[in-house]
Amino acid sequence: MFTYILFFTHGITRKPEGEKRWPIPSGGMEEGETFEQCCSREVWEETGYKVSVLEQIHEKSGESYGIAYTVRYFTCEVIGGAPKIQDPDGLIYCIRHRVS
Repeated sequence: MFTYILFFTHGITRKPEGEKRWPIPSGGMEEGETFEQCCSREVWEETGYKVSVLEQIHEKSGESYGIAYTVRYFTCEVIGGAPKIQDPDGLIYCIRHRVS
C-alpha cells in the first residue's frame, strides 16, 4: 500500500525570490461547511485535485494570538482533476506529491 502526501510550494512573500515552504493544503472553513467539505474544497483550490475525504487521522487544538483553533487532518483519495495552481494570492509556486 502506498501513501501519497500532497504538498505545494508556498511562498512566504509574493516575491519569487522570497522564502518558500512545503505545506499541505489547508485553510479556513466557510460558513455552513463541515471539516470534510473544507478539506475537499481547500485541496481543490490549492492544487487542482478533486478528492474524496476518507477518514480523519489527527486533530489538534490550541490558541494562537488569542484566537482558538482546531486543525483536523484527513486521508483523502484523488478522484479527479489535475495539478493546477489556482492561487489568487500569488503565493503558490508548484505542486508535488510524495510516496511513502
